[in-house]
Amino acid sequence: MLAVQDEDVVSYPASLYGHRPHFGHAGVREWWAEIVASGVRYEVVVGEVRQIESDRVAILGEIHGGNGSRLSPWAVVMPVRNGLIIETRSYLSDKDMLVEFGLLGESPTAS
Repeated sequence: MLAVQDEDVVSYPASLYGHRPHFGHAGVREWWAEIVASGVRYEVVVGEVRQIESDRVAILGEIHGGNGSRLSPWAVVMPVRNGLIIETRSYLSDKDMLVEFGLLGESPTAS
């Protein structure tokens, strides 16, 4: 994952493992170490990858618990520069709410 992230990436994770930002590759590595140390596991089930603009991508899906049960909708919005992710903002939110906040633009099914 770090191979597609800018060295100065800023990551704002969803609140499953704390909700403080992590800075740069070192900060992302530290966050991953905290996740592993917590012993708590979730599964991300990706439902859609959407290019919002030429420099912004969103991944939409769900968070499932260790037993496979659906816990929450989930999304991450990522600005991209020079082919690398410069920021990640994860949300425990559904697609409609992200459209309402202006983070996804118009829904492709909207008229």
